[in-house]
Amino acid sequence: MRTWKAVAMSGVVLSFGLVACSPPAAAPPTPAPITKTRGELAQEAFDLSGQRQQIVQAMRAGFMQLVNDPRMAGIVDEEIKLAADKMATEAVGVFAQEFTAQELSDMIAFFNSPSGKSYLLKQPTIGEKMGPIGQRIGEEMGRKIVERIQAAGLSPTGGPPQ
Repeated sequence: MRTWKAVAMSGVVLSFGLVACSPPAAAPPTPAPITKTRGELAQEAFDLSGQRQQIVQAMRAGFMQLVNDPRMAGIVDEEIKLAADKMATEAVGVFAQEFTAQELSDMIAFFNSPSGKSYLLKQPTIGEKMGPIGQRIGEEMGRKIVERIQAAGLSPTGGPPQ
């Protein structure tokens, strides 16, 4: 009859044998060395993020409602492009200030991954779906604010109540 001590020792020997026969544990992956400047990484991350397209889409949604003559559309589109270019340039600077080189590299890797590509592909549709939601909620909020301000005996325009 085996004793508990013998059983425990057998377990230790078996465990040691399994560990000794196992391949060595893989070291955690080392991030690839970063060879680009932070500004270059920021530019690439911004370009891949789809934010420039979101800026243009938001500007078009806001300004194209003012277009009542087809000749105006070209003018508005030109100005939107110029404004989007300026915003993109400044956004890249913000990316470079706010994110480390490693974070930017990780963002780039994500945007190039299957999940990141799916996210980017679906972003315009999500934006289109969110626009009306934001407009509806914004209108509701605006009405509630006006109602509450008036109920408090104040005027939403800053003048005397009407």
